[in-house]
Amino acid sequence: RRFLERSQAADGSWAPLWFGAQSASDEINRVYGTSRAVLALDERSETVALRGADWLLAAGYPDGSWGGSLGGVGSSEETGLAVEALAELAMRFPDRVTDTWRERLAAGANWLAARVEAGAWTEPEPIGFYFAKLWYFERLYPRIYTVAALEAVTRWRARQS
Repeated sequence: RRFLERSQAADGSWAPLWFGAQSASDEINRVYGTSRAVLALDERSETVALRGADWLLAAGYPDGSWGGSLGGVGSSEETGLAVEALAELAMRFPDRVTDTWRERLAAGANWLAARVEAGAWTEPEPIGFYFAKLWYFERLYPRIYTVAALEAVTRWRARQS
């Protein structure tokens, strides 16, 4: 926990050790790093986790998706990661959830659901392994992250009722 608190960037994001983004100019996949870091934090790190949530909310695209770089093209992997993290944080800190947060969660879940309905959710995007020096396509990532995100949103919505 203390390591994550110390390693958070000034903008609220985290750079991951293993996974890169081919579309990012620096090849750093901050959506991956930030979504995974905030999930590892607990209530003792509320301020740090919420700074990460703010970064994720700002990093989303107008169509409801997230991608490996700011202003790029959305992917099932990054959208799933961001939506899952935001839904989990919304359950952990329900009194801190804003209208914008709710809207971004709904838009992300809808974007993923549309990808599932179109059959496009299984199409992997390139991801960098080991400081983004080895690019590959992992067929299970878009499936795993999409299912995890939709499941987390479903649990969060059930708590809203």
